[in-house]
Amino acid sequence: MEKKDKISMINAVLKKYFATHKGEVVPAKELMPLFIEEKIFSSDNRGGNPLRKILRELDKNNELHLIPYIYLVRKQKNVYWYFTDAENATITTIKKKESYDQNKKVF
Repeated sequence: MEKKDKISMINAVLKKYFATHKGEVVPAKELMPLFIEEKIFSSDNRGGNPLRKILRELDKNNELHLIPYIYLVRKQKNVYWYFTDAENATITTIKKKESYDQNKKVF
């Protein structure tokens, strides 16, 4: 399955999920069972690694806007991925080479 198809299917699953879970912020790895059920991913290994791989690629290519449900917390070394209701999310882009405030939240 191509990346754009996976992104489209991820967005469809998230739209359906947040229709009944408005305003929630959910760690991305917790929704892996839904993505597996919808055949976006065949299995989950290492706590959502297949999903994180796609999200990291989108981040690297400045394409996070393709999944409007993304909410992330960028620390000095790690990125913590979450999904939230797209109606309540705002995406801001920060450059990776900036020095980061460890408590700064980025959508």
